[in-house]
Amino acid sequence: MGNFNDNDNTKPASPMSTLKDNVTLALPEELTEIEAYYLGEYLCPGLSSWQINFYKDKDEEGKEIKSEMITIEFFTDANKGATLQEGVYTIEHKFEPMYALPGYMMFNKADILYTWYGDKRSDDETGATDILAPIKTSSMPVSKENDGYKFIFDFRDDAGYEITGEWKGTVNVVDYSKRSSSRNRQFNDNLLKYKDYEHETNLIPMGRRYFLLLVCSHCLFG
Repeated sequence: MGNFNDNDNTKPASPMSTLKDNVTLALPEELTEIEAYYLGEYLCPGLSSWQINFYKDKDEEGKEIKSEMITIEFFTDANKGATLQEGVYTIEHKFEPMYALPGYMMFNKADILYTWYGDKRSDDETGATDILAPIKTSSMPVSKENDGYKFIFDFRDDAGYEITGEWKGTVNVVDYSKRSSSRNRQFNDNLLKYKDYEHETNLIPMGRRYFLLLVCSHCLFG
């Protein structure tokens, strides 16, 4: 891995969003259930990490679906265990319960981390997705509804565009805490640093860019 700093011209330009206007989410109708990956105290002691991807790539007949998607990583109180908590999740770089990490891109553009919007309908012939936006502010209210959950997306990207919408359906919790616990982050009281980890990951390719579908290969922490 290279050694980069804020003055290095390889650092992604800001804003990283390629949106040209506000977005009202149109997630696929076939997306009636999702998996919520419970990672346990993966990034920070006392906080349970979760990762959810609002995306479906194929219908029941196996036909490819091209659609918009959201991927998000957030925290709950570790004492609550592997139960998805209702409430309002705030998008902010804050390591506390009920916060979700803003979208981040490492110096290598293949690494898109945390909370992002993407539109797979913009894929070119190589599979690269042109329409991408890191979610930087606002919130995601989550509530139980009937036998499932309701998520309300009220996001802003790093260019100030609004990304709004909602999703209702079944949430299946997948417990990866035993896998992730062996790779827990080690913290330094004074330094912001990151460390490489190799994981078994399930990635949706976007050319040289990727949406994360399980756990990131490079994670910033503080």
